[in-house]
Amino acid sequence: MKQSAIKFNAQPADVHMPTYNYLAMVDPTYTFTPFGERESHSLTPLEFNKDGVVISSNMVERPLKGQLATVGRLILLVLSEGDSKSDRQYPVSDWFHGFGDSSVDWAPTFCSTDEMPSPWSATDEFYKYGPKFKATDPVKPIFGCREWGYQLYDDMRPYIDVTSYAPKTKSHPHGTYIRPFVGWARFGDRKPVIGKDADTWYCLYDCPAGDQPGPIPDIAQWATRSGWPVPQRPTRAPTFPDAPGKQGRYVTSAPAQATGTR
Repeated sequence: MKQSAIKFNAQPADVHMPTYNYLAMVDPTYTFTPFGERESHSLTPLEFNKDGVVISSNMVERPLKGQLATVGRLILLVLSEGDSKSDRQYPVSDWFHGFGDSSVDWAPTFCSTDEMPSPWSATDEFYKYGPKFKATDPVKPIFGCREWGYQLYDDMRPYIDVTSYAPKTKSHPHGTYIRPFVGWARFGDRKPVIGKDADTWYCLYDCPAGDQPGPIPDIAQWATRSGWPVPQRPTRAPTFPDAPGKQGRYVTSAPAQATGTR
């Protein structure tokens, strides 16, 4: 993923100006190869201070600052090397306010381009929350920004499960995979990011009890240690499609009895 970003940024300036791919400038904190994938996937977190300056280690000589930029009807989070229009900008994601009262459980949230509604949503097979999206394809990322937002805002939920839950097929017999996703958090949030790929659970970020990112040998034991419920599959995926699609829900079992500390 980082190598692809480096190649993109190396193209002639008129190909991608004024934007560049930020993944070329930031090192991932965890890398693994998901089931059925030839290339590895990387977790690349961006951490900011309260002035909006990126404090994650990066290769940009000037300070990078997060800004919300308006492009037409879209609001984008971009990283900028300065305030001039000629300064390099690195788009990160879209800021989506949702649909009012019907989306208060999961919005506002940061989304990728294929998760944003548009005038073509009703016929776009790549739009994750539209009627034409095929959630039966295990290669596609089925987990998305709305599912992230819901779990982030739910104060009773101790972690964020980024698993793409898909039907089982001959080529993908597990039905649980980690696919590319966009996540975010507010100052003070501290929820482990976990996911199941094939038969293995992983803690990807902000792991409890000082654990480093990596495989979780026993998810029940991992959850019990902190007094948390074992993660359950949501009732449908994607869980929060556009109306009139049927909404799903996240099932939370009874919390386990803690055997250690967070």
